[in-house]
Amino acid sequence: MEKLKNFLALYDKRSTLMVQTGNGLALLGQRELDEKNKLYARWKAGEAEGPVVAVDTSLFKEAFKRNAQVSLNGRVWVGEVGLEGQKTTFEMPRMEPQVWVNRKELIGSLEATLEATSTDPTRGVFKGAQFEFSPTRLKLVGCDGYVLAERTIPARGALEGKAVVHREGLALMMKALKGVEELEVGLGLQERELGLKAGALEMSLTCIEGEYPDYERVIPKPEEWQSTVEVYVPTLVEALEALRPLFVKDKSKTAHRVDVRAEDGVIHLEVNNEHGQASRSVPCVVQGVVEFSVDGQYFLERLRPVKNGGRLRFVEREKPLLIEGGWYRGVVVPLRV
Repeated sequence: MEKLKNFLALYDKRSTLMVQTGNGLALLGQRELDEKNKLYARWKAGEAEGPVVAVDTSLFKEAFKRNAQVSLNGRVWVGEVGLEGQKTTFEMPRMEPQVWVNRKELIGSLEATLEATSTDPTRGVFKGAQFEFSPTRLKLVGCDGYVLAERTIPARGALEGKAVVHREGLALMMKALKGVEELEVGLGLQERELGLKAGALEMSLTCIEGEYPDYERVIPKPEEWQSTVEVYVPTLVEALEALRPLFVKDKSKTAHRVDVRAEDGVIHLEVNNEHGQASRSVPCVVQGVVEFSVDGQYFLERLRPVKNGGRLRFVEREKPLLIEGGWYRGVVVPLRV
């Protein structure tokens, strides 16, 4: 029952949580991501084919923290706590997996793209990340008009298509997948729904309507690259984290400004604002001189998905900067200063 804690984390007090028993146990529920998009989920162990009973989500979660034994006998019993319930009907959207991907790699793609999506409720498809299915790959892309992140992983199946999933759905999917042990995750797509199955966990998310923008046009092409900086990215991230207390406090028009200069085998990072001054240096491989200013928080978020060595593809001082590492690519636009 320990694994159910991650499942229950999908639901808040506004959600509908239901219990079904029989020769097994199933927890079912639905949650609104916004006024048009919903998440449906089921965790099932054994043959739970009995009546479906809706319970108070907050009370169930609180009781479950103390005792993970659940049964249905007049009331919904969670350990020694008997909760009032109401019989209801629930039909989980059915979708057979059409493609299979590695669970840990999918989590990595969700982590890489989530922070590139917009938190502005008026931004349409920018509120989500796009799943792009092809015969051998699954690409996730997140973009908010200022930054971009994409990660491509191997896939096994024959699914082709696209779907945009709300950023809250991405976060909940990631949370749920961290609570299962299966090596692979099955994914399916039909009309406006994306389905997921991993062991006892099933999820279905309604997708955001609309067409994702042509993000490829903002990614610098090889013929545009003026210089490449090769660096061990975790060390660069560590240096930026050391400067972060200063640049996150900067509320000026230049945003969270960090000045970057790469030359003679070193990347120099500097923050100099009304709150103070600090600098860090990181070894790198670079030909010539690369110099730009960037929003430190955006830069940090785009770098974090790279876990080893990476490359910064530089075009011009105020042109989009491309970050590459493994199966990941990120884009951040330097500041105009």
